[in-house]
Amino acid sequence: MEYDVTIKSGTIIDGTLLPRRVDDIRHQERENRPDRTPATRYGPEGAGRRRNSSPSPMNPTVRVVVPMKPLDESKQRLSGVLPDTRRRQLVLWMLRRVLSAAVMSGAGPVSVVGGDKSVKLLASLLGVHWEKDRHQGLNATLVAAHADAARDGIHGLLFLPADLPLVEAADVISLTAACDGTNAVLAAGRRGGTNAIIAPTTAGFEFLMGDDSFARHIEALDRNGTPWRSINSTSLAADIDLPEDFDLLERQVPRLLGQLADISQLFSP
Repeated sequence: MEYDVTIKSGTIIDGTLLPRRVDDIRHQERENRPDRTPATRYGPEGAGRRRNSSPSPMNPTVRVVVPMKPLDESKQRLSGVLPDTRRRQLVLWMLRRVLSAAVMSGAGPVSVVGGDKSVKLLASLLGVHWEKDRHQGLNATLVAAHADAARDGIHGLLFLPADLPLVEAADVISLTAACDGTNAVLAAGRRGGTNAIIAPTTAGFEFLMGDDSFARHIEALDRNGTPWRSINSTSLAADIDLPEDFDLLERQVPRLLGQLADISQLFSP
């Protein structure tokens, strides 16, 4: 079965510097963003997708993982258009956006894996668990997190990249709503990558992050007979990899450079 869920992008929060409590984050979003209800379109039942005969849990549990690199190693393809300080500010600003959306969604416990002291501090300010990345490469990190979730009895691992500048809690809620505990859920990036995954722990999942990963994930799921659903979201599809992505973000986000400057206090001395 394939579900096609479309979410319209909302206004970016132009709030105060790094709220220290989750309640403060929710208050900022209520004050700064107009109400919106995600528009949802459902495809025909069983449209070309094999279904799993296993019963679904009544309330599937999800664990959220957000892998990170140290700031100096992040978004280096932007170094030609952004000074190093501004580039680090952008990375932290996007991470704050992703973690806030994950926390506000109530999807489940949230963890950041990897990064440096500034990343660890931001996670702490938002009440999010941080741990060192002990693996080589993104796919290896996700494989380990998936195994840990399975061992702990969690039904699904929700992977969110740290560079989703438009993501909101409603996007995360739509991802978890599409998961019945046995199926995979994926959201495509605008260049063919995969910008969100819920990988069920009831079956093996092959993490294939890299070029054209969305199509390769779908092929692997079909090959293994694992049911999947896709989320079509403009805010999940948007990520920041190239200079033109940042140019577009500046047009989409009010007072972006001011928001980036605000977050500079998190940098390690």
